[in-house]
Amino acid sequence: MTRAPAVYAAEITSMKQGFEGAMPTTLIAAMIRTVVRSGAGFPHSGTVYVLDPQADFRLAGRRFCNAGVHPAYTPQIGDQVMIFSYDPPNDMTGSFLLTRPEQLLFERGDRLFAARAFSHHPLMRNGSTLSTLERTIVTPR
Repeated sequence: MTRAPAVYAAEITSMKQGFEGAMPTTLIAAMIRTVVRSGAGFPHSGTVYVLDPQADFRLAGRRFCNAGVHPAYTPQIGDQVMIFSYDPPNDMTGSFLLTRPEQLLFERGDRLFAARAFSHHPLMRNGSTLSTLERTIVTPR
């Protein structure tokens, strides 16, 4: 994670549930608060979009649900998110970041929520916040 060429600290501003292929998914729009690290081809400001493999909605009376990777957490508007991006966007707007769940680190009320693959990373020690992580990962390791 700490080797990602682009890292953003952002605030979730909107969410829309739907499908990625056949999987119920949430499209998250996040306003970049801090560009922790960014390179050529990556956004430097504005809103970026990522997919979170969690959703629970009804369509034509049928329920579509995917519990996602955070059993005790569902993203909400206003939550903070740190996005670790390895590939520059290739969409027409230049704002859709292809990520996997382990590339998204969420925070609500000074509590961090990470995919299991990242939850035991040394950076995730007790008391860590997105602000402390920003200062820790400014440069690649």
